[in-house]
This record gives sequence, structure tokens and C-alpha cells, in this order.
Amino acid sequence: MSKNYFDRFKNDIAAFNKGENCRIYRFLGAHPQENGVEFAVWAPNADKVAVCGDFNGWDAEKNVMTMQEGIWYAFIENAKIGDVYKYEITKGNKKFKKADPVAFKSQLRPETGSVVAHIEEGKFVGVSKNKDIYNSPMNIYEIHIGSIFMDENGEFLNYRQIADKLVPYLVEMNYNFVEIMPLCEYPLDASWGYQITGYYSLTGRYGDAEDFRYFTKAMHDAGIGVIMDWVPGHFCRDDHGLREFDGGPLYESSNAKKADNPGWGTLNFDFTKPQVISYMISNAVFWLDCYGVDGLRVDAVANMLYHTFGKGDQPELKNVNGDYTNLEELLGKLLDWTEKDKINIALPSLRADNFSKELSERLASVRRSGLTFAPEAGTQRMRDVINKNITEEEILSAARKAFDGGWTSVKLYFMLGLPTETDEDIVAIAQLAQKVVEEFYRNPNKPKGKGVNVSVSASSFVPKPFTPFQWEAQDTPEML
Repeated sequence: MSKNYFDRFKNDIAAFNKGENCRIYRFLGAHPQENGVEFAVWAPNADKVAVCGDFNGWDAEKNVMTMQEGIWYAFIENAKIGDVYKYEITKGNKKFKKADPVAFKSQLRPETGSVVAHIEEGKFVGVSKNKDIYNSPMNIYEIHIGSIFMDENGEFLNYRQIADKLVPYLVEMNYNFVEIMPLCEYPLDASWGYQITGYYSLTGRYGDAEDFRYFTKAMHDAGIGVIMDWVPGHFCRDDHGLREFDGGPLYESSNAKKADNPGWGTLNFDFTKPQVISYMISNAVFWLDCYGVDGLRVDAVANMLYHTFGKGDQPELKNVNGDYTNLEELLGKLLDWTEKDKINIALPSLRADNFSKELSERLASVRRSGLTFAPEAGTQRMRDVINKNITEEEILSAARKAFDGGWTSVKLYFMLGLPTETDEDIVAIAQLAQKVVEEFYRNPNKPKGKGVNVSVSASSFVPKPFTPFQWEAQDTPEML
């Protein structure tokens, strides 16, 4: 039977290991069959993996798995829907139990087991089937349903009860989308679902899969789309979850400083690993395909882009481009996908002090469009006020590198109405733009027969909370 599994899913497993499989839930996890259940899990560094659960008295030695290409597999004849299970993993002298990373159902806290369940693809279509959502306005109601819908005893309501109460309000208030905070399974109520252990498991706090499908259908019948908050950047450290899944860093980076997310007490996913990319892209598709969710609001994007998010200044985490981002990893993987289709990637508001020739060349590998740099202020005095720690020479140097790379279109982004701003600061914006133009014509490597296009974009300063300028007044439209 194991040979049959690896033959059946040979191409899927190969695509998974390349970071190119967007539906891993078709062959990983627990899949009920006519006379038993197939179990499969990715644990390439484990010495041994076995399945233990209700079906074998939690004796893992009865169902040791076989492994190919990093995937461990077992077929268990007497296992059935509703059985609780875990994987017992051996690495060296360590032996421990883990929940299934692709479990379609998980026990509700404080229990931590996975549950055999059946999942259907494409049973429900989204609201977009009968609506031109791309050319229609959106009015979104954001909600954490566990904070709003409770009974007189303080217990959570069921997805069906929530739908029956929520739909009339949304219709009355002319909302056409509802955005729900994360519904993947999570151990701590207080986290509101942003620290996840079961990415493919609907949280059981409010009911089961059929209850939630009732919720999405009720919304769709009323013309309301369903958006779910999705957390692909970091995961919960709980022992039964993804942390050191096969005895060492697997879903997280082996670089402890990159993996650690001290602000939230979580671990960051390592998107340099193709299997992790397959895991998360498949998870996004899973919620759209199996539960009729219409869209995902991606949480904590900055945490995925910057190695130092929430960690302060750590120069040892800089990448090859001199910045603190995952740029070379994300850009390289994206371009691997897009170059063959001649699709270009644009990066908005690059830091001028960290722009490199190597980055310029990779961005231009498909075609050159334009580059955007963000000085944000025209004078050094104003940049110092807003803690934009770049000099005019660094800005001009970035422009020279872009022109050396053959770029002829550059946009400069600034803000107006900054604290302590004067007329001289405004005039300096135009002066800086002119200096960038002059850099092009001084450049001996500029493209022959071409001119340069330097455009200026400006937005108004908006005070943001938890910043040094949170109490500053915002300029009125008349002042601007």
C-alpha cells in the first residue's frame, strides 16, 4: 500500500519539494479511505516516525511509517473518522509526539491531538460567482466573533447562530464583506487566533466544518463576501505544534535569531525552504477551496519582509543587499515563477541607502519599468527630524547605480506637512529631483539615445500612534 501511495503522488511530492505545490492537503495529513485511513507527514530529518491514536491504543510501535523524499506514510486499516491521533517522532535519543501539520480537524484546547476528518474541495463557491467584485465598492465589517457572540453563560455561540444574528445587521448597515479574525485552530483564547497550531484545522470553538459552511453560505446568500485574517508569517511555539517538528528547525530557520519572534513569543516561518512555501500557499488555497472563503487579509506582512522586525538593530541579520529584509529570498522565488511568463515585479519605496547594483540587475531580468526611492523629505534637516537616516549623497548614489544598470525612469517619494516643515524644505524637494536628473546626464554609462524621467510623488503627513509624532497636528487641506 505504501508503494502505491508514493507512486500515486510522485509528481505532487516532487512539486512540494520544489515549492511549487499549491494543494498539499490532497496527499498530506489523514485521508479516510473505504477500509481505513492514509496518514502522511513531512519530517525529512526524523530517524523514525510512527502514528499513535485511538485506533491502536496509543501504541506507536504498532504503526511505524515508511519514508521517501522526506514524506513518511502509513495506512491503518482500523482507523476511522473521529479518531484522535498524533505522530511519534524519533530523532537521535529524543522521542516526542506532534500534532499533524495538515490535520483537517484538531481537538479544542486544552487538548492537543489531531482528529481524522473528511474534507471536501469545491463544495461551496464564493460570492464572486454572481458579482463583479473587481469593479464594485467594498464596505468591510471586521469582527472577532468570539468577543461579540456569547450566551448568557459566557460560552461561545455556534457558527450557525452567529450567522443568523450577524447577517441581518450587515444587510441593514449595507456591508458587503465581513472580515473575520483568524479561524485556524489555536491554543490561547486571548491571542484571538493570531498564534496558530493548526493551519488546516477550523477552530472548534464555534462548531464544526458543516457549521462554518452554513455561515459562509448564509453570507453568500445575502450577497456578503467572507474574508479571513490569515497569519502566514509566524507560528505558535507550543510543544505539539510546528516548532522543531522533526527534532530540529524545520518550518523555522536554523538561524535562531531569524527564527525568533520575541515580540509575540512565536517563531518565524523560513521561506527559503521550498516545502514551507508549498505548505503556506496550499494553506491559502485550502481556505478558499474547501470552505468557500472569498479572500484572505494577510497579517503581519512587515514581519515576513524584515529579519529584524521587533528585534531592534542587529547588523548580523543584514542580507546581501545591505538591508534587513528577506528580499533576496522572496524576490528570487517570485522571479523563478514570474520570469517564464514575462511578468515583472515592482518594489515600491526602496531605501536609497541600501540599493545595490545586484538588486537592480535582478529586478531588470524581465523588463525595466521604473524604480521608486523614498527620501521622504527634501532637506537633511527635515530628514533628521523624522529620523530618516539617509544623506543626500546616499540618495544620489542610489540614482547613479540605477542609471548604471540601464534604468531611465525613477520616482521620488516625499511627504508634505511634516512637523517643523518650512517653505525651504518644500523647495528642496524640487531641487533634489533636479540633482537626480543631473546625475543621469553626468553618467558615462547612461543608455545612448535615451532621456530620463524623474517624477515626484508626495503624500500628506498623517500622525501615527506609538511614534514620536503621534500627538502632532495634521495639516488641513487648505494648508497643504
